Amino acid sequence: MINVTVATSSKSNIVVSQISWSHRLSLSKNNNTQTFTLTIKNTDKNPLYIQVLSTGNSTNLKSSFNVESGVTLLSSGSSLTISLNQQFNATSIGSKFNFTILLFHGTSVDKSGNILDPQTLQVAKGSFTIVQ
Repeated sequence: MINVTVATSSKSNIVVSQISWSHRLSLSKNNNTQTFTLTIKNTDKNPLYIQVLSTGNSTNLKSSFNVESGVTLLSSGSSLTISLNQQFNATSIGSKFNFTILLFHGTSVDKSGNILDPQTLQVAKGSFTIVQ
């Protein structure tokens, strides 16, 4: 478990904790799916809109992925656990992926539900290898 406390500005405070993923992803044991999970707590006095993105590339640069959550309103003092799922297939066995997890947050959204002027925070950077 990794606990990260981030004061992103004088306006908002976010605590990100319990970041997890399979470092050695067994396709047969995990239904061909890598799951990135993290808990976010809004310690600010104002509600915040949040969105999480995980993006990665294989070290041989033959494969990449982007998986993101929907935009969610997180009330002041509330916590939320978000899981992002990325599917892989047998052609990925033996590949190593490097990835980054980003958290976008802001105080308002547009008519389409996108966060306006989001602040971006890198909450994790890591790697995993895919096995049978």
